Amino acid sequence: MTSKRNLLKSAALVGAITATGAVATTTAHADTTPASQPAAQSATSSTTAQDQLNNLKQTQTKEENDLTAQNAAQYQKDQAAVEPQIKSAQSQLANQQASQSAQDQQAIASAQAQYQAEADNAAKQENQTYANTVNTENAQYAGATAGQQAINQQAEDKLAQENQKALADAAENVRTPEQKIQDRQNAKIAYDNQVATTQANESTDVKAAQKAHQATVDDLNNQIQQATTNASQSHDAAVKTATDAVKTAQAQVDTDTKANNDAQSTMNSAKSALDQAKTNLDNAQKANQNAENADFVPKVTITGDPYGNGFDFTMSDDDYDKATNDQRTFTFSKNGRIPEQTMQEIDIWTVNILNQLRQQVGSVPLHVSSESIAAADDAMQQYNQTGKSSFSHNSDIYNNVDHKYNLPNFKSSIMGDDEIGPNYNSNKVQTGKIGVFKESILRMLHGFINDSENLMQGYGHRNHLLGLADNKYGYDWSMENQGTPYFAIGQSYDGNSTHFFVSTNGYKQHDLPLNGSTTSTQDISTLQTAVSQAQTAYNTAKSKADQTAQTLTNDQAALKTANDNLAKTQAGTVEAPEVANLKTQLDQENKNYQAKLNQIKTNYQDQLDQLKKDYDAKINQIDMMPESNTALKTKLDQKLADLKSGDQAKLDKLTQDHDTKLAQLKKDHEAKLNAIQAEITKKLDTFKKQLADQHTKDNQGIVDQITKLQLQLTSEKENLDHKLTNLKHQHEIAYATLAAKLTPKQSESDAVKGNSDHYTTSNGQTVDLKPGSSSSSDNGSTTISSVKFIPHENNGETKSNAVTTTLTATPTANATTPESTISTSAPTTTITYPTREEYKQSQLPQTGNSNSMAVVALGVLSSMFGLGLVAKKKNI
Repeated sequence: MTSKRNLLKSAALVGAITATGAVATTTAHADTTPASQPAAQSATSSTTAQDQLNNLKQTQTKEENDLTAQNAAQYQKDQAAVEPQIKSAQSQLANQQASQSAQDQQAIASAQAQYQAEADNAAKQENQTYANTVNTENAQYAGATAGQQAINQQAEDKLAQENQKALADAAENVRTPEQKIQDRQNAKIAYDNQVATTQANESTDVKAAQKAHQATVDDLNNQIQQATTNASQSHDAAVKTATDAVKTAQAQVDTDTKANNDAQSTMNSAKSALDQAKTNLDNAQKANQNAENADFVPKVTITGDPYGNGFDFTMSDDDYDKATNDQRTFTFSKNGRIPEQTMQEIDIWTVNILNQLRQQVGSVPLHVSSESIAAADDAMQQYNQTGKSSFSHNSDIYNNVDHKYNLPNFKSSIMGDDEIGPNYNSNKVQTGKIGVFKESILRMLHGFINDSENLMQGYGHRNHLLGLADNKYGYDWSMENQGTPYFAIGQSYDGNSTHFFVSTNGYKQHDLPLNGSTTSTQDISTLQTAVSQAQTAYNTAKSKADQTAQTLTNDQAALKTANDNLAKTQAGTVEAPEVANLKTQLDQENKNYQAKLNQIKTNYQDQLDQLKKDYDAKINQIDMMPESNTALKTKLDQKLADLKSGDQAKLDKLTQDHDTKLAQLKKDHEAKLNAIQAEITKKLDTFKKQLADQHTKDNQGIVDQITKLQLQLTSEKENLDHKLTNLKHQHEIAYATLAAKLTPKQSESDAVKGNSDHYTTSNGQTVDLKPGSSSSSDNGSTTISSVKFIPHENNGETKSNAVTTTLTATPTANATTPESTISTSAPTTTITYPTREEYKQSQLPQTGNSNSMAVVALGVLSSMFGLGLVAKKKNI
């Protein structure tokens, strides 16, 4: 079963392997001579070739066996030299570890004794401290108890004496029930008389207070009435006087307002003139500064058809270098944006380039204004605030800045990579070079103007920046040439784009000068004089305006005062000072009267409360008096018993507090003793770890020595094995080369069709396909034998030589790869001479033998030899 399964597997695998030409083995055949040669000569020649291969194989096998023996001897020699060193080092390590263990036991015992002594000393001190604390607490408890007992005894003795005296005075203190009834009635009569007298006194005092209060109130009301009459007579005169004062103040305010308006108008005109003069001077100074900074504008020339593909602009290399080599620097803001002054300069520089191109295509020049720059920045902020991607056109934002800054059709061409914003500053540097900035601008301008990919059908970007007409696609920007177009560059906040804004017109704009390096510096002396004169005129006008404004403010305050006084007078809020004083006195009198009544009521209520309290105390005293000597004694004894019970409770409380303190002291003491013992264990564990760490460090040299010797043996073994592997590989090549030289080539197709019983692979190796048999041994090897009858002449009689070729292939495990390799023994060939009957039989048709067996043999041999060659290739 095993033989059949192996053969089928090999035959199935041949389809995959032979299709790639990977079969590689070497065989010799007895019938590989040309057909025209005599049979005997062919057999002799093949035998000679096979002998050569056998001799080579024997020689190679001997060399490999010799090298294997040499390697084994050498490795034994290496082992003999190294293993004693390893054993010696291992013995040294074991001895050293044993010595360390013995030393550790002594050191640990010594350390443990030391730590225990320290702990015993600490425990002794803790025990002494605990004993002292307990003794102190006991002494304090004993003292407190003795003191409390003395106090208790003193109180009890005193009460006992009082009780004895009370019993001795029993004749005075004992009242019969009848006597108690009479005592209560007498007490009630006395209490009622005292209450009646007190209430009568209260009524008398209240009536006296009422009478005095009414007299005072009547007098004050009379005085108020007279004063009010006098004030009413003068009210009309006061209202007329206040009305006249308002009219006079209003007339003065009207005069002041006109004078102030005239002065403010004069000042505003002077301020506008001064601002314009300063602006002119500042622009001239900036222009001169730009010229000094060599803000060179390159000369550009258009190329190609402005309305077609291939349109672009060029400049000389010198101009390009001058523009991009501008070494001036600028400082980025915290969020990576370019400062406003630098952006203004770049806007002007870009417009100077665009205006050259616009002039060459017949368009009006672009302008730059403070408003256009602000509009571009505002638009970018709106993109950022609304969360919209800046790489998109947004009509709402365009319309917003259009109306806000008076820039009709202020729209942008967008470049999808913001090379001048956050992307330009992606490495977070603090400063940038203007030359690098300009180079980015030129690159983006080429993208817009050239538009080789026609990103907007009809070259919309080009038309937008150059003011070109487009009647075909609707991107007509020729209306720019009918107004005054303005330009600005927008930096994105999200790093997605750069916007080149252009309007078709602009009004109420403050233009910035478009001067480049070729612009001559301006004479600023005249402008400075104009500023000085405008400043003087403004100062004079401002001083006058300040004066008139102050006068107006003062007179307006006077008018307000007059109006307030008139309103107050008309409302009757103006009254004689004596009336207000009298009303105040009347209010105070009412308050004093009420306070006096309250005080009378309070005083007499206090007297009544005291009378009731005294009466209740008298009744209680009567009730508490004993009605006999026995009752008195019982009462006094109970009083003494209550005192003693309270005294005992005080002593019990002292004892309870004392026991609680002793329990806590004991608990704290035991915790400290446990902590001392735990510290011993902790120190001992730390000491043991230190010993172990030190031994590891001390033994590391010997361990490294043993490892090094073991690696030395392993390395030597690998080198010897590698030498043997290389020798076998060289032998395989030599064997294959000789076999290819001795064996003529036949094609695979001839072998499969039956025209040939062998074939030669693409790399020159030969496979025998003669019909035969195959078998499999227990070790997995496969043997294929093939026989073919070759007719020849011998002494006038026709005979056939039976040429038998046997080849054995054995799979062997390769230790270096996960695959299996297949080794083949040298094929052996024998020649026999069959009988006439055998020859006749051989001439009969052999249906299913020749071709079918050839295919099976091809599969088996190809799979075995092919796999062997592939596996060996991996090892090389």
